[in-house]
Amino acid sequence: GASVPMLVHLFKGEIALGMAMTLVGSLIAPFTVVLLFYVLTKTVIHIDLLGLFQTMLLVTFLPLTVAQTIRKLNSTFVEKTQQYYSFFGIICICLIVFIAVSANAKEISQIPFTDLLLNVVWLYIVFGMLFLIGNFVIFWRDKSDRTTTAVAKTYMNNALAMGLAAAFFNPK
Repeated sequence: GASVPMLVHLFKGEIALGMAMTLVGSLIAPFTVVLLFYVLTKTVIHIDLLGLFQTMLLVTFLPLTVAQTIRKLNSTFVEKTQQYYSFFGIICICLIVFIAVSANAKEISQIPFTDLLLNVVWLYIVFGMLFLIGNFVIFWRDKSDRTTTAVAKTYMNNALAMGLAAAFFNPK
């Protein structure tokens, strides 16, 4: 969620549109994920919505609000340091992935290498398909809007998906 504006910036999209999509998507995700889970598996999952919204507040809304406040209050600082944002954002995303992988290192190490490689290949195929779908959903818009939609729809709510996977799927 919070990484979408940084990724949109990397892909030369519209940051404000990416932020708006992130905020709206984050607000409806807990409900749509539960509904989608039920439709696909006929299983009702119970989510602590208050806890989830508190977490989303901390990891999505708070960083976006702080960033926009800093941008409004000190635009000179933002302009001078903007060249470092992409690098800093990539480092943060790598750290998050590192933490998620290391927390599951024991389970991951039990997976045969060929199965792990196949899962990674499928993950990239799915991300590629989501990116293409996001790009063509609003085919009538200009390239930067299509890019923003593609990035937002591809990378939004990955943290929510990882959290639900950890909570509801036994790795064994």
